[in-house]
Amino acid sequence: LGEAIFENLDAKLVDIPPDYLGSTLRIDGLLGLRVFARLLLTIDYPNSQLILTPDDYLGADALNVIAARLPDAEHLLIDLPVNHKVMTFTLDTGTSMGFFLTDTDAQRLTFAQGPIVSGTTNTPHGPVDIRVGRINQTVQLANQQIQRPIVYIRPGEYPLISSENQDPLFADATSLIGGEILRHFAITIDQRSRLVRFTRSSTKPIQMRGYSQPRFNPLD
Repeated sequence: LGEAIFENLDAKLVDIPPDYLGSTLRIDGLLGLRVFARLLLTIDYPNSQLILTPDDYLGADALNVIAARLPDAEHLLIDLPVNHKVMTFTLDTGTSMGFFLTDTDAQRLTFAQGPIVSGTTNTPHGPVDIRVGRINQTVQLANQQIQRPIVYIRPGEYPLISSENQDPLFADATSLIGGEILRHFAITIDQRSRLVRFTRSSTKPIQMRGYSQPRFNPLD
């Protein structure tokens, strides 16, 4: 990958739907965090770059750094303040949506608009309804505030991907933070130090798209 060579990797066999998370491209496989466990991984969305830096670490005193957890070496979890609540999110570069909440987390918040059923998406277990709405709360992401964002709500039966060896820890998965938010940042992941840095050149508030139609497909 670039100039890096990875050997003796472990792998899982999984079922990837043809329209996995709304993708219009053929996806043959997924690269997990475990591949990059021994180096700094930077996903620079604004510049469309993947940067691999060996033998380097993030410092806890670095700017815009958030502590992270890797309970199974595959899922990266971060805690974000949402007004006076703290909510756990899985950092998911594979979803096009910004905030994808579990039913349980959605019930902890108040909505300025909705939620309404916005469309359906296919999963390995069949189609499921996705709801969308605008919350009243502000989400704090490093030094950035995302005020009253649009959120999607996933039903409890929504699996991100099916696997024979699905970790039971994620039978009730966390909420997700995905591409619609992450695309504003260069994200550096230091798995050894359990830290994530969010770098953004602009100081303008992050604007999320709204919704004016009673129904639409969130994955279009």
